[in-house]
Amino acid sequence: MTAALGRETPVVVRAVDELWLVARPTALCCARLFAASVSQRWDLVPGVASVVDAALVELTAHSIATTSGAVSDELVLRLSLYSEAVGVEVWDTGSVDPDPRLAGARVLAAVEGWGSTVHGHRGRVVWCLVATAPAGSGLGEGLC
Repeated sequence: MTAALGRETPVVVRAVDELWLVARPTALCCARLFAASVSQRWDLVPGVASVVDAALVELTAHSIATTSGAVSDELVLRLSLYSEAVGVEVWDTGSVDPDPRLAGARVLAAVEGWGSTVHGHRGRVVWCLVATAPAGSGLGEGLC
């Protein structure tokens, strides 16, 4: 993800939160509550928090729609706070790249970058980055 942040060197992770769920439609409500809770604890500005929420819900909905729906289909929602961005990740049991229609999702137009990695028998992760503040604005300094 550091390339999406425009950096060659690793970025410092300031905080990480995870939520484990089963890939069912009820996970969407849980994703929204998780994003709101984490955004509040990290003191994210409302505009950033709303993009994090929308991105997490979009990626969660994609995972639910593209996994088998079995009780064994787990989702791991992970939010990571970097100095200038929030990483939004959804890990699932999928074994193929994301549905190409995900690239057309309106919420992904509001993020700094997104991608996916398939980890063979361990599943896949679909992620995106949400900028916390424009470079040099100082808005991200109070986070965490």
